[in-house]
Amino acid sequence: MRQFSRLCIDLEETGEASSSVPAIRAYFEAVPPVDAAWSVYFLAGGRIRGLADEKQMKTWAETLGDYPAWLVDSCFRAVGDWAETLALIIPKAANESERGFGDVIENTLLPLRDLDGHDRDAALSGAWDTLTDDERRIFNRILAGKLPVRVDRTHLAKGLAGAAGLNPAVVAHRLVGKWVPSADRFEKLMSPPGAADEIARNYPFCYPWRVDRDLGPEAFGRARDWRFEWMRGGLRAQLIKRRGGVLIWSDRDEDLTQKFSVVSTAAGFLPDGTALDGEILDAGRDTLRFEAFDCLEKARADIRMLPLADRLTALAEILSIVPGGLPLKSSAEVGVDSWTSLRKIRRSDMPDGVDGCRLRRKSDAYRSARSATAWWAWKPESLTTNAVLVYAHPETGRRGNKREEYTFAVWRGKNLVPVARMPLPADLDRLQCARLKNHVEKHTVDRFGPVRAVRPELVFELAFEGVSPSRRRKSGLVLRAL
Repeated sequence: MRQFSRLCIDLEETGEASSSVPAIRAYFEAVPPVDAAWSVYFLAGGRIRGLADEKQMKTWAETLGDYPAWLVDSCFRAVGDWAETLALIIPKAANESERGFGDVIENTLLPLRDLDGHDRDAALSGAWDTLTDDERRIFNRILAGKLPVRVDRTHLAKGLAGAAGLNPAVVAHRLVGKWVPSADRFEKLMSPPGAADEIARNYPFCYPWRVDRDLGPEAFGRARDWRFEWMRGGLRAQLIKRRGGVLIWSDRDEDLTQKFSVVSTAAGFLPDGTALDGEILDAGRDTLRFEAFDCLEKARADIRMLPLADRLTALAEILSIVPGGLPLKSSAEVGVDSWTSLRKIRRSDMPDGVDGCRLRRKSDAYRSARSATAWWAWKPESLTTNAVLVYAHPETGRRGNKREEYTFAVWRGKNLVPVARMPLPADLDRLQCARLKNHVEKHTVDRFGPVRAVRPELVFELAFEGVSPSRRRKSGLVLRAL
């Protein structure tokens, strides 16, 4: 339990993607399989429901802490989480002992389902009396049905792959589906790759450079040597069909096969030994489609070193045998023959939902990482809006950074609706940052755990590339960052 708690606390404190993978790898190299199996379960997002709720946590904090209710509530407002408040407020452990994480889950937490009343409280008191403060903190989160720590599934797969000497894509693919914690399941997860893992072999993504807004693309030579396509801001992914199986692999090293089942089902009609690069796009009316703009593998042969023109021919041949009506399309070429024509159509006739133009040299190969010769993105001029600062978030390491983040809102009638959450620019000088933090401290009107609601007075100008609809946001839209 101590090793898992230390891992969770370290990941929570650092919040850095670059440091989480080595920490995860070192952990799984050191712990026994049963502890590792339960660790994978929780780090991958698993939870144990129905053991305790926040009301019970509050009752235990008031009873075991022997403090007045008002003081317990004050502690909660400062911490923002009853699981952690309870871990800090109950008496120090008198009989600390180091137990395996799997042992704690299987022999302490899971049996609580069959206990109630005094027996349940006695079992928990006995468990808390053997745990350190950090162990209690993680134990209580699991008890409350919460995640012990938020870990990017990609970083988990990379850490496990490093410990087992495997390709991260193989591990990510093996983690798909319901994970049942057991030593045998973990050993299979970490076993050498077999024929069934071939589907998970993906290719490194190629990314574009941005066209300089001042110089423009004229410095690239003749326009007829390039292929022009609209960029629609979808989810970048590779669509792979091998040995009768399908894999959708994102450029963030995520297995999206089950999430986008409509696309993966349609990909079953692709010929075996196919790998396509493209984007998953919203086609309207709650439908999705995969728009392919490159072919990386045909008939099990790696064709990335062929010129773009030949790869597009291969893409056309593959999609020509796919039945019509399926959500699998190829990207269309923008029909212009000069940079002047492209500038004109980009300014006045760019379709809705487009956030730039993709420029690719017809004679170049598909290269890993970024290519300054083969692929460029010509983005539109940035958009701006005035927005009001409404919330300040602590330095939690969210999105791989440790800067404080802020939520901004715009007016909808008489109400402020949040539209963006972001850190301040990294090049902001210390004096400006200090002035902003001082403003937040003096104008905080409410607290939600560590989050502070700020009096809506300070207005910022936000720059962004475009606006996309979002059903997850209260405003119904999301701003695309530069």
